[in-house]
Amino acid sequence: MWSGNKSIHIHLLFASSHLSRRVTEVLAKRHGKNADAQLRDHWQGDIDPNVIWDYYSTCWDQLETDIREITAIDDKFDHSMRYLHQKRRLP
Repeated sequence: MWSGNKSIHIHLLFASSHLSRRVTEVLAKRHGKNADAQLRDHWQGDIDPNVIWDYYSTCWDQLETDIREITAIDDKFDHSMRYLHQKRRLP
């Protein structure tokens, strides 16, 4: 999204339900799907809450690399966005 004067904003949404066995089961039941099949096909193992911060930062670094390659953007990205606890302002 072009925001006007000097910046471009890319809005992304992330699904993290595959990181929790219980959430995968609940969502499967809510959507009328077979929970065992959903676990087999989508659940990758519960992530330790103590490493979620590092996991997010690592994923963000890879995403930044991917966006740079796809868009050929050379300008700096907002480095603070790689931190899960960074407050975000939404329109």
